[in-house]
Amino acid sequence: MQTFGRIDVLINNAAYPRGNDRVPVPELEEAVWHQVLAIQLTGAFLLCKRIVPMMIHQRWGRIINLSSVFGKHGGANTAAHCTANFGIQGFTQALALEVARHGITVNAVCPGTVDTTRMDGLGRGESWQQAVASIPMGRPASAEEVAGLIAFLCSAAAYMTGRRSTSMAAWSCGSPRACSQRLARPEP
Repeated sequence: MQTFGRIDVLINNAAYPRGNDRVPVPELEEAVWHQVLAIQLTGAFLLCKRIVPMMIHQRWGRIINLSSVFGKHGGANTAAHCTANFGIQGFTQALALEVARHGITVNAVCPGTVDTTRMDGLGRGESWQQAVASIPMGRPASAEEVAGLIAFLCSAAAYMTGRRSTSMAAWSCGSPRACSQRLARPEP
C-alpha cells in the first residue's frame, strides 16, 4: 500500500505440506486437522478480511483462492485436505456474492494433476500414472498453464465471479473414473 497506494489482486495460495495429513480419519491427529484448516481456510479468510475493505474503497479488485479438485469430490485418507478445499470453495462463492456490486470478483482455481518440481519429491509412481491416464489430454497440466488461468482471472476481461475453475483438462469429466469411462466409449 505504501508504494502503490492500492491492492488490485489477492491470491490466496497457502496450503499444508502433504504428509501426515494423508491418513485415515481415526489416525488423523487433531492438531494436524486444525493446522490444515488454519493455514488454508482461516488464512484466506483473514487476508480477505483485511484486503476486501481496500478493494471496496477503490471499487475494483480480483481475489483468487487456490483450492483443489479434492474440494469438488472427496478422497480416501485426505479428510483434512478435502475439508479445507471444500471450505475454500464455499468461502469463494459466499464472498463473491458479497462483493460483486463493488467491482470485485472472487474465484477459485482447483488444479488437478499438475507436473511440478514438487512431484520430484513425492514421486511419480502408480497413483501418479493412474491420474495422468485419466486426463483426457493424456498429460498433467503444467504450472505455466495454471498460472495462465490465474492471470486471466486477474484481468479486467474476466467477467465472472464465484466460479470454481478446474485447471485445464485435469479431470474435466468430473473424476478419474468418469474420464476413463467416457474415453473408453466410442463416439456415436
